[in-house]
Amino acid sequence: MERKWVNTQLSGMRGSWSDAPSASNITFKNYDHMEKTLAAARTYVVQFQEGEVERKFQGTTYKFQFQYRDPWKWIVDLLSDPSLSSDIHWYPAQKFLCEDGVTTQLFDEPYTSGKWYKIQGTLPQVRNLPHCYVPMALWLDKGMVTKRVRKHPIILRPLFLNSNIRNASGNGGGVLVGYMIIPIDPSDSDDRNAAQSIDWARFRRELMHKAFKIIFGSLIQPAKHGEALTCGDNILRVCYPGIPITSIDGEEACSVSACRAALALFPCPRCLVHHNDLDKICKSFTLRTTETMKRFYEDAMAAPTKTESERIIQSVGLHATENFFWSLPNSDPYSANSYDLLHSDESGKWGKHLWPLLLDALKTKGYKGRLTMK
Repeated sequence: MERKWVNTQLSGMRGSWSDAPSASNITFKNYDHMEKTLAAARTYVVQFQEGEVERKFQGTTYKFQFQYRDPWKWIVDLLSDPSLSSDIHWYPAQKFLCEDGVTTQLFDEPYTSGKWYKIQGTLPQVRNLPHCYVPMALWLDKGMVTKRVRKHPIILRPLFLNSNIRNASGNGGGVLVGYMIIPIDPSDSDDRNAAQSIDWARFRRELMHKAFKIIFGSLIQPAKHGEALTCGDNILRVCYPGIPITSIDGEEACSVSACRAALALFPCPRCLVHHNDLDKICKSFTLRTTETMKRFYEDAMAAPTKTESERIIQSVGLHATENFFWSLPNSDPYSANSYDLLHSDESGKWGKHLWPLLLDALKTKGYKGRLTMK
């Protein structure tokens, strides 16, 4: 916001706009005072820095700058914070409800999940030191800030803290770690053929994963080998970060998984269901894993011809893109995806398909005017 507007609003809120100016809780006097205070506050949090990636598309090299901050530094701040140490779940646990002779396992927080329990058992052991998995949830989605400005924020939330803390805005809540690149299409997408559309989609996937490598690159070494930290409760632990959960919509899920999306033979970013079998909701299909998808990618890159390479990569609905999350242990991008109720059911099958069909059927029968919403 421009200086003059900040000064106008502060003056009004501290003066003529307030019923009791002397009782105003706003301490900022003007724009300069606000900026000075914010500059002092920033010394207590991880700072933003500039990142840059480049990629060729149709013979032209494009460079993109973006802002991000080191997620590992943020995690270390949380783990070493004495005010949070008693609320951190350092280890997974299993909960059971025993009632009338029936035992039911309960899952109410990430630390009670089977995934965390399994990962904890695979971490390297360090003699005489406790070792802990410190998982995070990744959220990203592009949107309009104004009518002309688009942003693509990336948020991390610490799964080792309870939902009432990690989902709040205070200490231990989610943190903005960066802004993903939003490439501007240099040509008219309606004029592209299928091959050109695939090239553009691959270009966007590769930009995203190049950016991921810069933003989350600091997590790779501690995720592989662990890092000994003196935590907020003064206990020395070896900590292993990871991203086992992603909270993203269908478009972002395909980007994070480097899949070919809805028009592919295998469109699901989580499993290998053929597009002709999408209606078979009671049937199980082979799940994607980091190991299998990486192997298909490597086989495609080693293929003797471009045609054979494309056949291999297309057979599992992938783009020929090296997925960053393959290099981050305990962060399988395919199992991290969950079924998106909002976009698939509420605004998808129901909101954009079943509901319009219902309205059309009622209109045909002459009943649409009698429909009431309760």
